[in-house]
Amino acid sequence: MSPQELNEILLKHALWVRNKKGGKRADLSNADLTGLDLARVNLSRAKLVGARFAGCNLGGANLAGADLYAADLRGADLTDADLSRADLRGARLREADLSGAKLESADMREGVLIGVGRGKDPSFVESDLGRCTLDGAVLRNADLTRAYMVESSAVDADLSGAVLREVKLRSSNLSGANLSGVDLSGANLADSDFSGCDVREATLAGAVLDGSNFANAKLEGASFEGVDIGYAKLKGARIATSTTAEPVSVEAIMAAHAIWAETAGERGKRAVFDRFDLRGFDLSGTDLRGASMVGVHLAGATLAGAQLVMADLSRADLHRANLELADMSGVNLSNADLSEARLAGARLGPVGVRRGDGAPTGRLWPANLSGAKLLRTDLRGADLTAAVLIAADLGQARLVGAKLENCRFERANLAGAVFDRGGRPRRAATRR
Repeated sequence: MSPQELNEILLKHALWVRNKKGGKRADLSNADLTGLDLARVNLSRAKLVGARFAGCNLGGANLAGADLYAADLRGADLTDADLSRADLRGARLREADLSGAKLESADMREGVLIGVGRGKDPSFVESDLGRCTLDGAVLRNADLTRAYMVESSAVDADLSGAVLREVKLRSSNLSGANLSGVDLSGANLADSDFSGCDVREATLAGAVLDGSNFANAKLEGASFEGVDIGYAKLKGARIATSTTAEPVSVEAIMAAHAIWAETAGERGKRAVFDRFDLRGFDLSGTDLRGASMVGVHLAGATLAGAQLVMADLSRADLHRANLELADMSGVNLSNADLSEARLAGARLGPVGVRRGDGAPTGRLWPANLSGAKLLRTDLRGADLTAAVLIAADLGQARLVGAKLENCRFERANLAGAVFDRGGRPRRAATRR
């Protein structure tokens, strides 16, 4: 793209933003703008999917509401830029400087379902914020679920109300940051600095705190369920017990999630049932693709025919649950309890991984059942192709007619398990 062409696009976009005649929304999707000086440019609400901004000067730029899905912003200067409500799913921001940037309500999730409608194959791309500088940035209510932020810096940043579930924040510096009300459940915070942070009412259930520093932090009302805080440095920290959350309507969450799933995240809201008590619930045929259900209690529940593609059910209690004919392709069931559950005919095969532009990568995302309890579980006729069953307990499980091609059974307990013809995995393979 020539400088003249770019200038014409920017001029027309400026008119479009002001609803002036001759205006046209900028569409720079997949454009190569590497290294350009775009300081203070106005690309608010522009289409920038897959655009390459690596090394660009975007200081003070207006990118509010812009579609930067899978954009390459590695090493870019985004100081004081406005990225409020921007779609940064799958964006690469490694070593970018976002000091003082506005990222309120930005979508910066690591894994994103983009399959639309039932029967469509979902896919995901990954975000990379490793060694990113976010000092003084505003990330209120931003969604950074499963984001990669190792060795990043967010000193004095405002992350209040943000979602950082399962975020990788190892060896990062967030000293003085506002983390009040933040969801850090399952996050890896090892060796990170949270000294002087406001972490009140935050959720840190299942988080890894080894070597983390919470000196002089405000931790009143924070939830540490399943966490050994003895591994963290807490000198001068203020700790109190967590408060009880207000009851939430399961029906309302499901309704919002159905819209979210059908519109690929454009509308609605992803269902979060982490640690909910749904024992005995009838969820048969429901659409829970991509839902977060970490540690959920579903013992004895009915999920027959449910859509659970790419859902996170790690550490879930599914003892004696009915999951017959459920589509659980690419599901995360690591360390879940599926003892005596019914999964006859269920689909637990892999999901194809695609790039941000929808092109296949040739890689597969397998279902993860590592460490899962599958004692006496009925898996007859289930599709477990390429499933990860490392250290899983399959004692006395029924697997007659199950598809086990390329499954990983390292350290799995198969004592008493019933397979086709003679009690051995049919065409099963072990990869090292």
